[in-house]
Amino acid sequence: MLYRQYYLRLVALCLGMLLLHTFSGKLARYMQHMGLYGWKLWAVGLLCVILLLVLQLSLVRVLLRAIDQKEHRSIKDYLPEARELLYFFLSLLLVLGFMAGVIAAVAVLFWPLAYTDIQLDMLSSLSVLIGFLLSFLFLTRVCFYPFFIIEQGSGPMEALRWSFRVTKGNLGKLLLIVLFFAGVHLLQVYVNLIGSQLLWATFSLVNVMFVVPYGLILFTVSYRQMIAKRNLKKAPGLFIKNI
Repeated sequence: MLYRQYYLRLVALCLGMLLLHTFSGKLARYMQHMGLYGWKLWAVGLLCVILLLVLQLSLVRVLLRAIDQKEHRSIKDYLPEARELLYFFLSLLLVLGFMAGVIAAVAVLFWPLAYTDIQLDMLSSLSVLIGFLLSFLFLTRVCFYPFFIIEQGSGPMEALRWSFRVTKGNLGKLLLIVLFFAGVHLLQVYVNLIGSQLLWATFSLVNVMFVVPYGLILFTVSYRQMIAKRNLKKAPGLFIKNI
């Protein structure tokens, strides 16, 4: 009975994020069509981002309670605090900044090769490819930062370092999970590009009802297994020490 309750909450949150994403996109296009630019468009965009962050952190809370088999007490058990929202947003900015820095660093390292006989187009493509691959590996290593913000009360940088530490030696398992979600997302984009509303609705329903909830549960179980092998009383250390 408890698992069914949490499953229904996971489905509801996943459905909420899907509807919010779809609604925000249509609303943005409508506002642009009506000539509503400037602060109005930015305000609506910021509101949608805040709502999406609330749903994502609420999803993390539900996942942790489902895995730990904790009873539901009140709606406050699922709503993130303002501090957690701020930390989550700042952590997201840090992740994007690190990824952009990695891509830029690879481009700088490849710059001297521009003076060789290697074709510039091929060199540029190779630089971007390696930069994105390294950025993807970094993103995979820090994917657990929302859990540390919610469960440990960690700050933005500390949550990233904790995730980097607990995922050390588990890159293969994490890559399978992350690639699974990436594949589902790309397939969703492809179905959307086809233009068939019925096919898109069917695929989205299957995702929301089955694929995403069970994938997220697997993701949370992996987090629990990884932190069980680490001493969380010690400081997470620098990124370079946990590569």
